[in-house]
Amino acid sequence: MELLNNPFATLGATTRDDKRRIMDLAEGKSLVSDEARVRDAVAVLTNPRRRIAAEIGWLPGLGPKRISEAISTLDSEPAQVSHLGGLPGLARANLLADGLERVVEQLPRHEIALRMVALANAHEEIDTEQTTMVLNEERSVAGFPAISDMQSVESELQNRRQFYKQATLQALEKLTPSSIIEVVTSAVDKSTGNGSHQAPILIDDLVDAVEVRAQPLLIEEAKNVSKIVHVLRNSAGQKEVRDKLNRLVTELENVVRNWDRFAQPMQVSARSRGTSHNMSLEVAMEIRSLAIELTNEHGLVDISKRLTALQQEVFAEVDRVVEQLEEDASTLDRIAEQRTQFLAEMEARADSWKKEITYEVDIGLIFKNRLRISPEGVQWKDSNIPLQEIKRVRWGGTRHSVNGVPTGTTYKVFVGSERGSATIELQKEHIYSEFVDRLWKTAGVRLLTEMLEGLHTGKRYRFGSAVVTDHGIELERRKLFMGNERVPCKWADLVIGSGPGTLRITKIDEKKVGVELPYQEMDNVHILEAALFALRKSNCAKLSDLLHATD
Repeated sequence: MELLNNPFATLGATTRDDKRRIMDLAEGKSLVSDEARVRDAVAVLTNPRRRIAAEIGWLPGLGPKRISEAISTLDSEPAQVSHLGGLPGLARANLLADGLERVVEQLPRHEIALRMVALANAHEEIDTEQTTMVLNEERSVAGFPAISDMQSVESELQNRRQFYKQATLQALEKLTPSSIIEVVTSAVDKSTGNGSHQAPILIDDLVDAVEVRAQPLLIEEAKNVSKIVHVLRNSAGQKEVRDKLNRLVTELENVVRNWDRFAQPMQVSARSRGTSHNMSLEVAMEIRSLAIELTNEHGLVDISKRLTALQQEVFAEVDRVVEQLEEDASTLDRIAEQRTQFLAEMEARADSWKKEITYEVDIGLIFKNRLRISPEGVQWKDSNIPLQEIKRVRWGGTRHSVNGVPTGTTYKVFVGSERGSATIELQKEHIYSEFVDRLWKTAGVRLLTEMLEGLHTGKRYRFGSAVVTDHGIELERRKLFMGNERVPCKWADLVIGSGPGTLRITKIDEKKVGVELPYQEMDNVHILEAALFALRKSNCAKLSDLLHATD
């Protein structure tokens, strides 16, 4: 019931007028006003029970002169209603509720928020017992029976609370949706100290009502958040998508910030009540789960930090999220620092390794050829073989003599890939040693690891007549007049040694079962030799166990 439509306003009566005075006023008003309306006003004001709603919806506690001034201000200058001083809580609340809708489109948004808070605070001042006492005092003067059932006053005051809420919502509906959210957010912030203390109950009522109206939008935007999170999760494992991931995170930031604009008053209100906004918790946990996955499974610490910073900004009013995010941010900072240190160490090691394995020298007295090994590969004459493409290696030296007199040693190194090969002949031992040492540290160690991994998966490797498996080797038993016999041997049953230019593998106590593998003529014999000697020094039963063996 609005003040200007109240039966007291219709008749021009006061709460202290008796029945006769009410009838006289009605007789005069019926000549110039709607007769039915006047008749209804009389019926309400002369009925003690029905009269309660009109009394509470009027200006109880004010004298006739103050009432006249207040109604005149509301009718002619509603913007000035908030400046009327010395009013009891109920009268002030009634004036503010009626005045807000009349001026809402003329006021700045922060001023609307202030008037909403003033209305809520005025409502907080209303006391059932005090209101009953004031009404009974006025009824005593007017000659109406006193109110004996305080519950009826309480019930009408609850109706008034609903009226204030509806009046405020009707006023807000004259604004744009974004302005409504801005005003309500400001009102909640001002009335709760940004969620630090309980809001007046009328503010909570308004927030709950606004949330119901904003629910479809919040649900739709939450779905958009989930869609982007899903795409981010699926894209994270792909190669060369950093730009795409950053674009998706930017899109997610925009959607979440827009979502938060509408969720903000609900977050602050829930915080002031000592709870958390459930939908905000769900959205926050979905983004946090993504950030954790991007860090743990993909090492995308920088993107996870962006997501965590977004959550800290958006969910600053959700205490259950804030504490967890502070821990997440600290953890990500620590991971980022460790990663920076690790990358610096790796870069330093990479530079050191690059210098360590790079070697180049000119070969030849007159017509010189450049021999070079580096992280880029092996270069010799017209051949250039990348390190990662090397599949076959051989090396060794051959001593020469004339009539038993040594005349020198020729060193050969063979490097091959699926696309080409190079055979390098050298005369100087120190050049040969320097080159082979670097070839082993690069291609040799990789080929050894690849062979052990292949053996672990059941792969078999042939070296001449021998077949190497993870558990042992198949050798041949040599026979004079019959075909050679295949003999499976476990590693523990073998003797491994080397002779002039060869690797020898024979079965214990059976010299006819064995094989000789020439270093310079057969690919990767040095790789097999390194594996077998490492196995002999270990307690491993299988070659592939060397992958996980410790010193």
